[in-house]
Amino acid sequence: MDSAALESALSDDDPFAQTGGFRQTLAAIARGEMTIDFQQTADLLSRQFFSAVRQSLWRLTRLIAPALLWALLKQFSGRSSECGRIVVQLFVCVFLTQDLSDHITLAVAAVQQISAGMQGLLPMLLTLKLLLCRLKRMLLKLLRPKLPK
Repeated sequence: MDSAALESALSDDDPFAQTGGFRQTLAAIARGEMTIDFQQTADLLSRQFFSAVRQSLWRLTRLIAPALLWALLKQFSGRSSECGRIVVQLFVCVFLTQDLSDHITLAVAAVQQISAGMQGLLPMLLTLKLLLCRLKRMLLKLLRPKLPK
């Protein structure tokens, strides 16, 4: 079975790198040499989550800083300026627009990567379905009692 397309889709930040790649991990699970542990899965998910938070820290800071600065100025001056609030909102809108553009680009890339992964996964799923159908027919022939004529 050709899994090159799926492996290439998983090559960036490969969660299977420690076990030798996707194909070797899948073969080891099928042979019973390896099992999927909940703790390993939870560790992988937490690493991915904190990586995403670290990558988004700059974006969060850009959104929070103008509002925090305006709130501090308002608190220390004791006055509320409509002009200051509008300026802060404009800054935040500019940052949000930039972030939206970045996220649209990331979404397009993610859909392309998922599509490439599915092109590699689909032949494996179809092969598995075919094997299961054949196994079902064989088992039905073996286990079904012969009816008398």
